[in-house]
Amino acid sequence: PKLRPLFSLASLQDSAVKMAGWMNIPDGHPAIISGGNSFDQTDPQGNTHYTLPAAADADEERKRKRSTNVLASEDAPPGTESFAAYYCFACGSFALAVEGWLYSMPKRKTDNATVVPKSAAIKNLCKAGECKSLKRPTGVETQYRWQCPSCSIPIAYQTKDWDSEDIDYIYVLDAALAINPSAVSRLWVSGEDGVKIPPCFRVEEASLATGGMSVTIPVKTAVSSRRFALTNLQHSLSLNVTAAGGEEMRVEVVKGIAKLLGCSTKQVKISVGQLTIREVPAKDIFRRLICAIA
Repeated sequence: PKLRPLFSLASLQDSAVKMAGWMNIPDGHPAIISGGNSFDQTDPQGNTHYTLPAAADADEERKRKRSTNVLASEDAPPGTESFAAYYCFACGSFALAVEGWLYSMPKRKTDNATVVPKSAAIKNLCKAGECKSLKRPTGVETQYRWQCPSCSIPIAYQTKDWDSEDIDYIYVLDAALAINPSAVSRLWVSGEDGVKIPPCFRVEEASLATGGMSVTIPVKTAVSSRRFALTNLQHSLSLNVTAAGGEEMRVEVVKGIAKLLGCSTKQVKISVGQLTIREVPAKDIFRRLICAIA
């Protein structure tokens, strides 16, 4: 059955950006250089890059928030109660509708890609891209990559031909899709030295005292009966949790953040309104958090 979109992101899609770099993490994960104002920039190789618009208009944002958190459609497959819409991190185009939430799904240890059951990918607008072979510890892995329908950057892959019916999973590249494209254009801002990490991120380099690099972020929690979720990242990280408090809430936050970042729970600590993550680069933390903001 065909899923009818409940809203349009034409304003973002018309401003589809060209890819402007790659995150310094395995397997060529897509990244952009964006800012609060539109500009053209030419890199040393002569490629011209474009930024996202500052944000979607207020009416569009209200529609997106109302429909993106939990989309419901009379055209959804039988037995599907809810699913989330995901947008290309680079250009904001709708790419994939998934039953469930990417940040709560398993991650591959090899490249931190999110493992999505094929049956959970309810609507896939991605187009077939290149076939790429990568060397893994166990041998050579062939990836049949899916590209954004608008800007053509790779956002997912599978391990068999695009037309194969014998597919159990697709793998969404690390931080390639976001729930809220306007949050991306607002927060993923570049400066002369690259992407600006928010002032609320306190980064401590590796030392004998800390035992490794760490990032500390102020955190605020609100009780919600629905699910663990990220709602904002500005002066602090705002979270919805289902536990009312105490040890149960601490465990929920630690497990939720660790799963989202693709790290061990031993690397995450929360105490007195502060969230500390060890041995994960600040830029990777920042981008993965942005992708999960509802």
